[in-house]
Amino acid sequence: MTGTRAPLHLGGPLGALGLGCVGGAVALAIAAINNDPPPPPGEAPAAAPALSVDIQSPAASDPDFGRDDVELAQVESVPVAPVERPARADGTEVQFIVRLKGAPEIDTITRNFKREPAAAQAAWQELVTRLPGLSAFTLAGASYSGEIKLAYQMPPGIPATPEEIRAVQDRLLKIEGVSYADPDYVAHPGKD
Repeated sequence: MTGTRAPLHLGGPLGALGLGCVGGAVALAIAAINNDPPPPPGEAPAAAPALSVDIQSPAASDPDFGRDDVELAQVESVPVAPVERPARADGTEVQFIVRLKGAPEIDTITRNFKREPAAAQAAWQELVTRLPGLSAFTLAGASYSGEIKLAYQMPPGIPATPEEIRAVQDRLLKIEGVSYADPDYVAHPGKD
């Protein structure tokens, strides 16, 4: 049984992928054929041609069909100015996700942060009074799972480098009841 090959099966994922590729190629070809260059300055733009596809004879509807010397118009690139963020006079804000155990205020904060923000902020103020190490932080969020998000404003002129963020994290970890304090890099990604 030498020289016998199994037939190629185009059903399933491979067939779907092939059909998708062929369909995309056809769409790109139609877009390229119907793409007219822009009129010279001062001339009125021509009316858009109606889309008609002659499946049996594409050469009959397009005189340039099959010609190798047809040039495609190139799209001019428009320069885009980079978005600059204004410098903050009061420093960069860094956020931490914190688990604080043994504090009854945390339950009130996490239950009410979204429904009753005033009640959550009042409980936060009680917690800051009891644990003064939290006074440099503001309550920025809370989850029903018991985590709170604390925001820290870096002093003016001090960048939020990994070393500076780690120093603030160490301050948080020294507060009574703090299980963990992880920087929220998703909210404020660093440049390093």
